[in-house]
Amino acid sequence: NSEMMPMEETATANFFSGLESAFTAFFTVELCINIIANARQLKSTFAQDYWNWLDIFVVAVSLVSEVSDAAPGMQILRLLRVFRIVKLFRFLSSLR
Repeated sequence: NSEMMPMEETATANFFSGLESAFTAFFTVELCINIIANARQLKSTFAQDYWNWLDIFVVAVSLVSEVSDAAPGMQILRLLRVFRIVKLFRFLSSLR
């Protein structure tokens, strides 16, 4: 197995599991706030921004992986969460 995952039921594995759950909760709340804040524009501006679709996809994959890691292809879909970092860099560069 070429993955660099900590051994199950160790302090490190528990730490990363908790960290993953915290990030999932944070991004879920952030998406809900974004949807509520843009409720009037959901059909126009919100739906046309592909970054919002990426957010929805990433949060959905994260929530599914919280429930079951055994779903087919879940490891590959979890890799797509890295694109959240791309969005963060885009946001930070727009602050300049």
